[in-house]
Amino acid sequence: MPQIRRHAVHAALSAGVIPFEEPGVDPNYAPSRRVRIEHMDLALRIFPEEERFEGRSTIRFAPLALYAGKATFDLSEAEVVEVTDEAGTALPYHHAEHKLVVDAGDARAIVVAWRGGKPTRGLYFTGPKPAAPKRQHMAWTQCQDEDGHFVFPCHDHPGRKWRWSIRIEAPAGYTTLSNGQRVASGEEGGLVWSTWEQELPMPAYLFTAVVAKLHETKAMWRDRTVSYFAPVGEQEGVVRAMGKTPLMIEHFSQITGFDYPWPRYDQVVVHDFIFGGMENVACTTMADLLLVDAKGVLEWDPDYLVAHELAHQWFGDLVTCQDWSQGWLNESWATFMEAVWWEHDRSEQDAIWYRHQTMGDYLGEFNGRYRRALVSYRFRDPLDVFDRHLYQKGSCVLWTLRATLGADAFWTGVKQYLHDNAHRAVHSRDFQRALETATGENLDGFFQQWVDAPAHPALSIKLSEESGLLVCEIEQTQTGEGVPEAYRFPLVVEVLTSTGTHRVKLPIAERKRAWALPVDGRITRVRIDPGLNVLATHTWKGPMAWFVDALQDDDPVIVSRAAATLIDEGSAAALDAVRSAMEVHPFWGVRADIAGKLGARGGDDDQAALIDRLEIDGDPRVRRAAAEALGAFRNTTAADALLGVLEEEVTTWQLTGAALKALGTTRDSRAAEALREHLATPSWADTLPSRALVGLAATRDAAVLDTLVEHTQLTHGDRVRAAAAGALGSLATHVDDVKTTAVERLVDMLKEPGFRARIAAIAALGAIGDTRALGALGRMHRSAADGRTRRMAYEASLRIRRSQEDGKAMEDLQLALESLKEENADLRSRIEKLERAGT
Repeated sequence: MPQIRRHAVHAALSAGVIPFEEPGVDPNYAPSRRVRIEHMDLALRIFPEEERFEGRSTIRFAPLALYAGKATFDLSEAEVVEVTDEAGTALPYHHAEHKLVVDAGDARAIVVAWRGGKPTRGLYFTGPKPAAPKRQHMAWTQCQDEDGHFVFPCHDHPGRKWRWSIRIEAPAGYTTLSNGQRVASGEEGGLVWSTWEQELPMPAYLFTAVVAKLHETKAMWRDRTVSYFAPVGEQEGVVRAMGKTPLMIEHFSQITGFDYPWPRYDQVVVHDFIFGGMENVACTTMADLLLVDAKGVLEWDPDYLVAHELAHQWFGDLVTCQDWSQGWLNESWATFMEAVWWEHDRSEQDAIWYRHQTMGDYLGEFNGRYRRALVSYRFRDPLDVFDRHLYQKGSCVLWTLRATLGADAFWTGVKQYLHDNAHRAVHSRDFQRALETATGENLDGFFQQWVDAPAHPALSIKLSEESGLLVCEIEQTQTGEGVPEAYRFPLVVEVLTSTGTHRVKLPIAERKRAWALPVDGRITRVRIDPGLNVLATHTWKGPMAWFVDALQDDDPVIVSRAAATLIDEGSAAALDAVRSAMEVHPFWGVRADIAGKLGARGGDDDQAALIDRLEIDGDPRVRRAAAEALGAFRNTTAADALLGVLEEEVTTWQLTGAALKALGTTRDSRAAEALREHLATPSWADTLPSRALVGLAATRDAAVLDTLVEHTQLTHGDRVRAAAAGALGSLATHVDDVKTTAVERLVDMLKEPGFRARIAAIAALGAIGDTRALGALGRMHRSAADGRTRRMAYEASLRIRRSQEDGKAMEDLQLALESLKEENADLRSRIEKLERAGT
C-alpha cells in the first residue's frame, strides 16, 4: 500500500480527538471565604441497613478580613435540625443552594445538627442485590473530589485544611473506621462507637468513615500499626494483595527524606467502591478488585494500586494541591511513585517496562481522546481533570525532570518540598521553588513546556556513519496549538562499537539539529535514551544491521523501538530477526510486545510464530499477548490454537479471557458456542464472562444480541453488565440490524444503578453514533450526580454529532482500512515467500 494512502486513512480515522474544554465553561478557581475553619468536632451515627445517618458537629473558626458576621459552609441534601452557639443559643441560619449560611455574630464556634437518608454522593450504602443476594450491608464515604458536604457541613475544597475530632457510631456488630489516631471506643445502647483524633490538618475530601463487618489482619512498620481490613469471609487474599505495605512505607520514607507522617496506616476493602482506591488520611479505601486470587495474581500485580494510594499519604495528604487545577501534585506523584517502587523492588527491565506502559497509557488518551496541559483551569467538574494526562503523563514528566536534574538533586529538592510545605496546600510554583532552592537550577522553561503546555516531544531520528563519525540527526515534529516549537531536554545516546561503548548526552534545544560524534571502531548498535528517562515518541531511520543488533539489547524499550523500525522496513530478513527476538529474548515484556506488533502486521509466518509463543512460552503474559494478537487472523488455524487454550486446566484468568475475546474476533463458526460455555464461569473480577461477552460481540453475528442484552440486566454483577454494555456497542457499530435494540437497552441502562455499567453504556452509545441517544445523554450531562458520568455523556454526545457530520465517509474509510490490512497481510506473505525462494 502506498505510504501516502495509508497515512491518509489513519489520519481520517484518528480525527475523533476532541477539545478538552467544554464550550462555555469558565475557569475553575478556588472559592473565596470569609472565615477559616480551625477545628471540627464531628460525630456521625450511621445505620447501614436503614440507609440513613445523623450528624452533629462543632465547628470552630477564625474570621478573616472581610467577615461580616455571617459564616458560610457547604452542605447539600441533609436536613438541618438545629444551629446553635456552644452555649446552646439558637443562631439564625439559611440552608439552600448547597450552602448553610449562619448569622454567627461574635460567636467563633457553631454547633450544627443534621440528618440524612441515602445522599446523592459522599456516603454510600451497599448490601444485598440480585447478583449478590447474601452480601452484607455496609456504608462508606468517598468524598473526593468535593463530596464531603453531602455528609457534613464544611469548606469542601482541597485547599482548606483543619484539625479534627471524629466520633463514628453504628449498630452493634459493625466495625467503624475513620482518620487519625483511635483514642477511645465502646458499646452502649445497642451501638458501637469509636473516637479518633486527627491532630494534623486535613481537608474534607480526605475524611473517611467506614461501617462494615470486617476482618482485620495486622502488621507493623517501625512502631506503627499497619492493618488490612476485608469483609468477613473475604479475607483470604489480604496478605497476597497488601503484604508488602510495610516495605513500601519504609522505602518511600527513605527516598523522600520524610518519614510516613501519620499515626497508623489502614487499608480497607469495601464492596462496589467507585474508584480503584482512595487515599484518605491514615485509612485508605480499596475496591474489592484488590483481593486478587492465586490465579489472577500471576498476571495482575496489586502492588501498583497499593503503592499508588500509599504514596498519596505524602503527595496529596501531607502536601495537598491548592485547587484541582494543580491536581498533578497529587495524582502524577502517586503514579510516579508506583514506578519508583518498581525500580526498588523489581528488575531494571521490569522498571523500564513499567515506565513504558505508563507512557503508553498516556499516549492512548493523547492520540484517541484529547490533548491538554497538565495544569488546566477550564473544566466543569473537578473530576474532568482526573484523566491519563493527570496520572500517567504527569508521572512521565516527573521522571523526565529527574533525568534533567539528576536523581540526587531531584530527591534533594523533593525532600525540601515536603519539609517546606508539610500540612499545607501547594501550587506548582511551590514545587518549582523548592527544587530551584535545593539545586540552583532555573526551572521556568521546564515547567512552561512540560506542565503548562500540552503534548510532548515527537522525535524523528536519523542515524548514519561517516568516516569514524556517528551522524545523529534529530528533528522535533510535534505540532498543535500551544505546543512548544522545540522542547529543551538532555538526551542520552550510547554507541556500541567493536572497541567499546561511547556515551554522550545531547542538549536537545532546537527544532532540528545534527550531531557528528567521533567513535572508535565499527558501530554495531546505537542506544537512544536507554532506560526511558524522557517522555518522547521516537521514529528511527538508519542502517538495518544496527536495529537487528538492537533486538538483543537488555533495555526492552530499545528492543521495542528497533522491532517497530524493522517491521516497518518489511524485508524478509528484518522480519525473521524480529520473530527470532520474540522467541529468544529473555524478558517477557519484549516477547509480549513483539507478539502484538506481529499480530497487527498479520502475515502467515507471523501467525505461525504467534501460535508457537501461545503454545510453548513459559510466561502467561506472553501467551496472553499472543492470544490477543491471533484474533487478527480470521482462519481456522488461529481459532484452533485459541480453542486449545480454553481446554487447558491450569492457566490464568487473563490468558483464558484473552483467548475468549480473540476467538470471537476470528469469527470462526465454533466461536459463539465456545464463548457461551464461559458466561457462567466464576472467576476473579468476572474476567471470563466479561471477556466472553466481548468475544461474542466480535463475531459480528446478530444472533448473539439476545445474550448480550440479557447480561446487561441487574441480575448480573456490575462488571459483567459493563462488559455486556460495551459488547452491545461494539456489535451495533458493525451490525445495523441490532442497532435499534442495542440503543434502546443502553439508554435504559442510564437510569439503572451501577456506576461501572452506566459509564460503559454511555461509552457504547458514543461508539454507536446513533442520534436517538442524544436526548438521554444530554439529560445525563445536565443532571447526573457524578462528575465522571457528566463528562462521559458530554464526550459521547460530541462524538455522535461528529459521526453524523462525517457519516458515510468515515464508514467507507474504516471498511477500506480493514480491507487494506487483509490485502497487505496476504501480499506481505507472498513477498516473503518470493524473497525466500530467491535466496
